[in-house]
Amino acid sequence: MKKLNFILTIAVMALTISCQSGPDVRVSGEEAPAVIEVSQGKTLSIELKSQISTGFSWRLTQEPSKITLLKEEIITLKKMPGAPELHKFLFKAEKKGRERLLFKYARFWMKKPKAAKTFEVEVQVK
Repeated sequence: MKKLNFILTIAVMALTISCQSGPDVRVSGEEAPAVIEVSQGKTLSIELKSQISTGFSWRLTQEPSKITLLKEEIITLKKMPGAPELHKFLFKAEKKGRERLLFKYARFWMKKPKAAKTFEVEVQVK
């Protein structure tokens, strides 16, 4: 029984550590290179500043074929009304090759949303 508890404790600790580790490659919309290189099987985080309270949000325009979107999250940068947020897109590099990602910042709830900003980047999966 003690051996089983020890093994379970180690497994939970390993899972906790793996969940807390960040992405392998992190890119901010303000400092993104023209081409982002990421190894197959690794993760990539693209972080774009936004202000949800204005009705605008970021959206990936098409589903990529070489990388998979794992998670999208909005992180509030300051705890006050109207404060800016960080829109994070977490991807996993699945297949080798080159992928173009295009994000649009618009009020997607409108009938014909027009992009106020765009963010485009090439991802090279090695």
